Amino acid sequence: MSLELKEAIKIAKNQLSDAGIHDAENDAKELYCNLMGIDRVGLMMRWTEIIQDNRLDAYFDLVEKRAAHTPLQHITGMQEFMGMTFKVNENVLIPRMDTETLVYEAVKKLERGGDVLDLGTGSGAIGISIAKLCPKTKVTVSDISEAALALAKENAAMNKVKVKAVRSDLLSAFKSRLGAKKFDMIISNPPYIATEVIRELEPEVREHEPMLALDGGADGLDFYRIIAQDAPNHLKKEGMLLLEIGHDQGYLVPALLRESGCFDSIEVIKDISGNDRVITAHFTGHKKK
Repeated sequence: MSLELKEAIKIAKNQLSDAGIHDAENDAKELYCNLMGIDRVGLMMRWTEIIQDNRLDAYFDLVEKRAAHTPLQHITGMQEFMGMTFKVNENVLIPRMDTETLVYEAVKKLERGGDVLDLGTGSGAIGISIAKLCPKTKVTVSDISEAALALAKENAAMNKVKVKAVRSDLLSAFKSRLGAKKFDMIISNPPYIATEVIRELEPEVREHEPMLALDGGADGLDFYRIIAQDAPNHLKKEGMLLLEIGHDQGYLVPALLRESGCFDSIEVIKDISGNDRVITAHFTGHKKK
């Protein structure tokens, strides 16, 4: 069997739509572009091209994977973020546009450079983007997952930036008998979904993204509590803490930071959809006794 490309795309779109894929037409096109190594312009230039059996089989194999709710990014192996391309796989959270708000806020505060820690880096998207956009910064990326760190290193090389990669369970690797390592900025997108809510997520997330990067404990705040307690030991005086939060945590996370007694100038920043998304706070220079 052979088909015109536009007919194959139409069939794929309908198959994906029937499977409950939200943006079926976009995904149908992206899968073919990925298969052929072309962009959308190249796709349109081939719109009436006749596709032969072997290529159709390869294409519809990809469509079947997507119809089974395998994330598009896990099929293509790539995700765009901050105008850059990042490799992704099942070991890391797929970077999302919401997180770009976090990076934009960091970039605004790093005009003079500084020593930055991307805590729980995953694919490295946050730290690498900062290193790319703020050449005066020195960026360290950390994660408890060796597989995530390996991917972050690949992404740094692919995007032609230098970062230091450190395996760490949150801030534990930065403690020392000679004194804790201190940064001008600690930035993080920690797990923040309440455990019971995870089962309600779409299957692309629930079944394919790492639970380690999703589960924030019973109320979604476990990691924020640890960061609020430990980050002051690793920030320079007047250092900054930037955190991504869930849309319903705009009051809860600032309250934790205020309770610590170590932060002031706490702000809640909204994302492009108008949801609370980022917390920025300045370290006061002392820990609560």
